[in-house]
Amino acid sequence: TLQKAQLTDANDYGVAGQGNGTGVTDDTAQTVTIGHTWTAKSDLVLTGHIGFTRMGEENTTPDIGKNYGQDVLDLVNSNTPTGDVRYSGMPGITLGDNWTTLGTNQSWEPVQRNDWQLTLDENGTWIKGKHSIVFGFDAAHNHMNHWQPEIVCCPRGNVLMGADNTFLNTATDVAGIGDQATFYTNAGAAGSTVGFTSNPWNDIAAFNLGLANEVQNGQQFIKATNKDWQEALYVGDTFRILPKLTVDAGVRWEYFPLITRDGVSKFEVYDATTNQLYLGGLGNNDTHLGNTPVGVTSSKKLFAPRLGLAYQLNDKTVIRTAFGITYDTLPLERPLRGFWPYTIGADNQVNGNSNVTRFLPYASFNLANNSVNSYSGLADGVPLIAAPSGFASGIITPPTNVTIGTLAPGDFTRGYVEFWNFTVERKLPGEVLLNVGYVGNHLVHQFNGRDANVAPLGTGDAGSPLYAAFGRPQSSGTYLFDGYLDSHYNSLQVSLNRHATHGLFLQGSYTYSKVIGYMDDEGWENGLRFNCPASSLMPQGCQSLNRHTLTFDHTHVLKMAFIYNLPFGAGEKFASSNKTASAVLGGWQVNGIITGINGSPMYPTQTSSYLNTPGTSQVPDFSGTLNMTKGTGPGQQWFNTTAFVPVETAVIGNGGRGNSWFRGPGLMQLDLSLFRTFKLTERFNLKVRAETLNFSNTPHWSNPSTSCSIVTPASGPDVCGGSFGQITSSFGQRILQLGAEVDF
Repeated sequence: TLQKAQLTDANDYGVAGQGNGTGVTDDTAQTVTIGHTWTAKSDLVLTGHIGFTRMGEENTTPDIGKNYGQDVLDLVNSNTPTGDVRYSGMPGITLGDNWTTLGTNQSWEPVQRNDWQLTLDENGTWIKGKHSIVFGFDAAHNHMNHWQPEIVCCPRGNVLMGADNTFLNTATDVAGIGDQATFYTNAGAAGSTVGFTSNPWNDIAAFNLGLANEVQNGQQFIKATNKDWQEALYVGDTFRILPKLTVDAGVRWEYFPLITRDGVSKFEVYDATTNQLYLGGLGNNDTHLGNTPVGVTSSKKLFAPRLGLAYQLNDKTVIRTAFGITYDTLPLERPLRGFWPYTIGADNQVNGNSNVTRFLPYASFNLANNSVNSYSGLADGVPLIAAPSGFASGIITPPTNVTIGTLAPGDFTRGYVEFWNFTVERKLPGEVLLNVGYVGNHLVHQFNGRDANVAPLGTGDAGSPLYAAFGRPQSSGTYLFDGYLDSHYNSLQVSLNRHATHGLFLQGSYTYSKVIGYMDDEGWENGLRFNCPASSLMPQGCQSLNRHTLTFDHTHVLKMAFIYNLPFGAGEKFASSNKTASAVLGGWQVNGIITGINGSPMYPTQTSSYLNTPGTSQVPDFSGTLNMTKGTGPGQQWFNTTAFVPVETAVIGNGGRGNSWFRGPGLMQLDLSLFRTFKLTERFNLKVRAETLNFSNTPHWSNPSTSCSIVTPASGPDVCGGSFGQITSSFGQRILQLGAEVDF
């Protein structure tokens, strides 16, 4: 098969602002498959296939071809290198507080991809007495070819404006630090006061003054050409031991060789003890660095057993149970597709100085006036990225402001899932089949990029080990990937099925479940929010604080579907003898899907500037009774925000991520459709349909804001203000579709 497609998604504001647009994307997909089935003997069948899939993609933005950063904005070091059209266009100018970004600040655009995969397998089925034995092998070769400089941001350059950069320092103590003086305005009833948040105005002021609190750039010097094999052997047996008892057992052996790259450097590993990157295949180094201090190996002992039992208790009841293991097939091409020196992202920040907490007067960007700050404003432009050098030696030293990501040295631990279930299936009156079961799994050694440069609680940049030893700040990003986390899923699952009988088909399910883990997804940088290592202030470190009810957890999920051919017309129970009634009432079909889902977990956040712990986020304190008032819309509270108090010391708040009862709105929806078939002639039929999504147009509310904006009231301690606890958007409006088709 060959498929070609072009997607044109224009910028919302033209060159001035990308908004939600993604530009022009050309896609090409090619697939070739050859398969066979061979009945070698009456009791032996062999099947197999060879497949090849190629995906090509090229994306460009409308501003490509003109160096707006250099020629229009005069932004130093943007659109570099200047001779490569892929770096042309409008750089990003990122303003906070809901301002639309100017230009383009997407790190992944433009992109060129030419990825392909080869798959092959051979399978056998052998019937021997009461045994049905399956065996075989399968293999896959993945080959990634990417030009996509997505590390940090962005191939045209990006400038970020921070509101704090132009705030006045109004600290009330003589040292000029600590709490700021209260500014407020009248609102609502006479004499009432609210905290005044000037962030949106200060964002624009920073831009007008030519200031920036963060500047970024990204380049890709070497195409990402990761490749690997995945191989497996398996054997299984379905054995009917007794007429009512069947055993299904098997084992699978899997091998996942480490990835290699095309080009001179085959593999790379970062040594955090020396701040050096070892390159495989160069300078007498083995491909996977086995003859160096940072060699990596992949296990050849990955066996995955599985066992299932099915017992027919009587002619209406069957009991089933199973346990097994399956390995995580995540291709390492995804997380390791291109950090330094392949793709280089640079991120320079102004983090504050010794005399001001969170608030920086604009003069602090002038190096002549304040030498404490390392970077100045827009006059210095975005970071200039230098091409890496020294490859021939096999060991290179990264600059301090680039992002590093490699496998951790030693034996790579691939994750696996233990799964189990116990179900009872019962045939009920009315041709209804009921299935009730317990289903669970445990993901062991979940993959993540461990941050190798996080600071102990309250120690600031100086506490980051690589900053202290080599001047490498935590904000640059230093990730060593391995499998060391886990997650748990447990559920009660109930399903009802009724095959079409008397014109009615029913299918429904209900799941009561909970999933707990450390992060929602795996495979890109570091998914943890709390990373501080063990210290006197946090003897056990921060990692355990990440364990929480995951964001996709929904305790209750209900799904019901029905198809009902109304019993009117020819051959039906009603209106079959009257031609007029049959013509009007016959041939109608009603279909529906009912969905009910309770809300997803919510996690309060706040600024981490008081925490002074690079690499670790902050949450407010939970104090008092939390009332879920469930107000919707601007100015209404989904929960009483007074239950949370901002933390303004170097202590992690207790309102963290483990509150499974702290959830957003759920949803209930009926999707309804009405079909009718008209017989035009003996050969031709006309089908018309009316379909609605969310038939009742019931609002589906998004989760409220859980970001605690610290506000100082006229009296009393600081509080969580802003839009904290307010729902400001919804989704899922009613959609009506009408259609018709002629069948012959």
